[in-house]
Amino acid sequence: MGQPRGKRSLNGRIKQKAREYIWKYSFNDVKKCETVCLTNREEIMDFLLEDAEVQNVGIQLSQVPDVRRGLVLTDSRGEGWYQT
Repeated sequence: MGQPRGKRSLNGRIKQKAREYIWKYSFNDVKKCETVCLTNREEIMDFLLEDAEVQNVGIQLSQVPDVRRGLVLTDSRGEGWYQT
């Protein structure tokens, strides 16, 4: 039996939303077999601050992954940012 819905902490939901945003705005290069990030940390912060629940509590910089445009997230050699 899994965890009931709605029991995740706010910190966990912030990290999950940040990961979803990163994957939503990434490019899948089929020739090099890698996924490249097309966003940066500031854009993720702006996206997270649009959420009313986060606005009431605030957000710490450590909760947002330190990604930059052009960062390889995953690749076929297992050396991507999310793979190490």
